[in-house]
Amino acid sequence: MLVRGCVSPFVLALGLASVACSAEVPAGDAATQEARARAAAQAGQPTYTVDVDVPPTAFRGKESLARVRVQPRAPWHMNLEYPAKLQLRAPADVELVTPLLHKGDAERFDDQALEFSVVFTPNAKGARTIQAQLDFAVCGDAACGPVTESLELAFEVGCATEDTGLC
Repeated sequence: MLVRGCVSPFVLALGLASVACSAEVPAGDAATQEARARAAAQAGQPTYTVDVDVPPTAFRGKESLARVRVQPRAPWHMNLEYPAKLQLRAPADVELVTPLLHKGDAERFDDQALEFSVVFTPNAKGARTIQAQLDFAVCGDAACGPVTESLELAFEVGCATEDTGLC
């Protein structure tokens, strides 16, 4: 399992104001929201963590499950209005059940967490990596902002004892 503490890079464009959380700061005060978010990021205060849980070994021809989870740190929370998604890119010998997961596909999506399950089937032996781009937004008392994280789901593919293929 990979766990990263992250400081989210907040960039609030005027076009995103309608997607951002409802905050106590007046909607016209986007500059104040952006300044507060930038100050929190510069202060090194992590606003969320990303956990990637991949089985250390997957088996050729057998379906496997990985999980990608975001948890905001207090006082931050997930922005439920943001169109969160997980886009996956796998090697040719790894089949993905769903290469693009939207917030409606999430196992969990509430104020406290966003969790996606990634179902895949490797078809060759050796080290493999699924590239992922995770898009979400977290909100604090006075600021919301979109976040994009690039992730790697790395695993080793072995052979099951009943595998009689070229493994």
